[in-house]
Amino acid sequence: MDSIRLLEERDIPAALDIIQANYPDEDLRALALTDLRAMFVPDAWVRPTFLVMESEGTLVAFAGYSVMGLDYDGYGIYWVNVAPVQQGKGFGTRLIEALLERLRTEPQERGYVMLSCKRSLRSFYEAFGFSVVKERQIAGVEKYLMQVELWPKEINPA
Repeated sequence: MDSIRLLEERDIPAALDIIQANYPDEDLRALALTDLRAMFVPDAWVRPTFLVMESEGTLVAFAGYSVMGLDYDGYGIYWVNVAPVQQGKGFGTRLIEALLERLRTEPQERGYVMLSCKRSLRSFYEAFGFSVVKERQIAGVEKYLMQVELWPKEINPA
């Protein structure tokens, strides 16, 4: 059975293994560990929330979000990762759907969600309503800064 729930501290090693599998040529474990542990720091300036996806008792995907520190009117999504052997099975789609639904029901309504992704994931996020805000090159890799509005824009007659 598949389920989506909040990350627990005991999940951190499995999440780090997924990061390592997805980025074998980069040492991102220390950075990811800092972000994952921050969820459990009660007085963190901007405390992230991570959701995990389990299938048959195994963590297969996770993603984090937090309030944007610049203006507090939006959220940033990051560390969206699905275990390589589980990709293409809909786990990422269900995780992003659950994450966006959670953001729409947060007690303090915020207006938008932003994320950064590589070229191969652009259409994946466009399917959720994200649009490209900016294109950029990072270390020779084409990346997109993308955004989606959480709430429909209201039309105010003049």
